[in-house]
Amino acid sequence: MNAFDTNRTVIFNANVVLTDRVAAGALVFDQDGIIEFREESHAAQSPVGMTSIDAQGAYVIPGLVEVHTDALEWHLRPRPQSVWPAAAAVMAHDAVLAASGITTVLDSLCIGDLGGDGFRADVLQDALEAIESAQNRGAFRIEHFLHLRCEVADSRTPQLFDREVTRERVRLVSLMDHTPGVRQYRNMEVYRKAMLSAEENRSEELLNSKIAMLQSRRTQFSLPNWKYIAAVVNEMGIALASHDDATPEDVALAVGTGVTISEFPTTLEAAVAARNAGLLTAAGAPNVVRGGSHSGNVRAVDLASAGVLDILTSDYVPYSLLHAPFLLAEQGVLPLPEAIRLVTVAPAQSVGLMDRGSLEPGKRADVVMVRVTGGVPGVEGVWSSGRRVA
Repeated sequence: MNAFDTNRTVIFNANVVLTDRVAAGALVFDQDGIIEFREESHAAQSPVGMTSIDAQGAYVIPGLVEVHTDALEWHLRPRPQSVWPAAAAVMAHDAVLAASGITTVLDSLCIGDLGGDGFRADVLQDALEAIESAQNRGAFRIEHFLHLRCEVADSRTPQLFDREVTRERVRLVSLMDHTPGVRQYRNMEVYRKAMLSAEENRSEELLNSKIAMLQSRRTQFSLPNWKYIAAVVNEMGIALASHDDATPEDVALAVGTGVTISEFPTTLEAAVAARNAGLLTAAGAPNVVRGGSHSGNVRAVDLASAGVLDILTSDYVPYSLLHAPFLLAEQGVLPLPEAIRLVTVAPAQSVGLMDRGSLEPGKRADVVMVRVTGGVPGVEGVWSSGRRVA
């Protein structure tokens, strides 16, 4: 038995965040699931085998559900010229997620790339196999699934996709096009500035040549690859997302090809069109924490204020997934229970994980104890399927 394992746990004197309210009381759970919520201020004497924890007024929330994080890449390549062994990288990644209050993750790995150095393609298979191996042997603290991010303007993408999509733990596939001039990079001035600052020695002439090459690839491959991958995913019954919808036309393509989630819409117009078409919308938690998009796109706070935000993802900063909902509540944008749903039950249900995301009896016992100090939430305890992991 793990040193953190117990038969049954009660966290009392807590502010428990339920789906519709915050209530003072005690939460009881074990490794079979949530047992009950008691509206009482303190626990009775604990039976033998029960661990009692006095929350001293801290919040108790469901374990966070992450459907889009690129953070594993930082562990796979901690320095530009330093590639880390995949088996070790996924364990480090898992530990960071658990400490951030994330108890379910869809590790997002890229199928295809545009203009990169080949790193993503080189590590793809090793990373996928390392995740599956660690999950199957019970080495992880939390539960890992897979999210395949498909770069549709890359000619290699369909072949790589066919090889990986049959993996058992794939729960989400997303379709993305990072060609300059469309979607995330619709603003060419922003794209040029980003490219020239990232590659100080790149001349305008070389950049123009690269842009022309990428736009030519898009004309040839983007739409056929999008339609092919969407058809396969729909046939398999896996959740499908579009990436960086910027216009109603982008949303129309998504709807017409069976997409159910619009990830990171870059404009309010696109987010409203997605909502009107019945799609869920997902935005980045770092966007909330920073007060805006790092690439100049629509603010996630504005999506929430307009009532067109369903899901938050940590994207590139795991801890932002905990920080963002508390910020939204502190700023009066959303009530805390509604903000917490953006990072728990909503993302879980978007990929068919109906057994988690809330503190209802019978649900999986993924639980996080959180105390807010100095305006920033801090993790004081994490339980994954009833087992304490942080």
